[in-house]
Amino acid sequence: QNRGIMSEQKSDDDMTPDERLAWLRERGVLVETPEERRANQVANALGEAERLSAQSVEVSYVLVPADSSQPLKEIKAQCPSDWKEGDFFMNHLKPAFSGSADSVDLSLLQQTGTTTLAGTSAPAVSDAALRQVAKEANVEVFSLVHATESNQYTGINIYLDEIGMLKRLPLNARATAYAKAAGYEPPPQFYGNIFLARVKKLPGRGMGAPVQMFQSLVVGPDTDMNSAPWIKQAAEDNLNYQMELNRITGQSNLQPSVDGADGKAKKEESFSWTQTEEELEVVVPLPTVDIKAKQVDVKFRPQSLHVTCQGSNVLVALQLFERVDVDSCTWTIDRQGEQAKLVVTMEKMEGALWPRIKD
Repeated sequence: QNRGIMSEQKSDDDMTPDERLAWLRERGVLVETPEERRANQVANALGEAERLSAQSVEVSYVLVPADSSQPLKEIKAQCPSDWKEGDFFMNHLKPAFSGSADSVDLSLLQQTGTTTLAGTSAPAVSDAALRQVAKEANVEVFSLVHATESNQYTGINIYLDEIGMLKRLPLNARATAYAKAAGYEPPPQFYGNIFLARVKKLPGRGMGAPVQMFQSLVVGPDTDMNSAPWIKQAAEDNLNYQMELNRITGQSNLQPSVDGADGKAKKEESFSWTQTEEELEVVVPLPTVDIKAKQVDVKFRPQSLHVTCQGSNVLVALQLFERVDVDSCTWTIDRQGEQAKLVVTMEKMEGALWPRIKD
């Protein structure tokens, strides 16, 4: 009997892999080969992809780089057809704006926080608390074109880094140009890369919130400043939206002015300033009305202004918020009555309104 078992074992050792697989399966043993396992994995993956495709819709949105020399880029995404968790792109674009809170300009964040508080006795906020605020910052959405009845409730949103300015990201001149074309005057400033997306908002029934449907926005005619139909219609759509909002609320809201804009001088400790998108004007009171031009020394740098009077009297030592064109900077002395003022004019490198003059 032992010889029979040994003989059977010996014959099993002599089997080829295919013969051994067949021999095991004949005896009811379930065996899956590596090839069969990979084939099943591929089939399962394809099935899952088909299931997801049947339950989602492909949408496209547009990246607008802050660097104006870089082209716009169309990006595609799969949005679940039953998406009901608010703005899809607010969630989808989080990775695009993730970054370390260590790069945040805490002085600017401190200023931003205190200026939003009523009164002048706001308590100081610790750096740790400010960094926590920066860490929790997220995607911000700006309604470039409001969804109204006149555009079949189809709006255009800008998605941007909520603390782009605090991270010292560069100004996005093209995004500002879109806002200006859409009727925002003065247009808001955008920092860093932004994304454009089309959103259709269906009016809700009863107390329900509007339903958002996300539709494709493509590079080309859809985003061309000269030919896109939504850009040509944007200012009128936004005006209709504001008029309807004013009618409902009984208010007449105007856009808040930017410091130094609209010809309204912003006073600082030793000077005042105004700005347009192209130029910056700084006015500095001089100590005497009969001061000579040769007694005033004005030094321009790409991102600084230094003014001294009579050799050693420093009137202005200013680090500018953004860069200026040094070759286009000029100054003159304006004498009116018993007051002499130094008037400095600087041309901005990027055509945009600044949120403040100091770096």
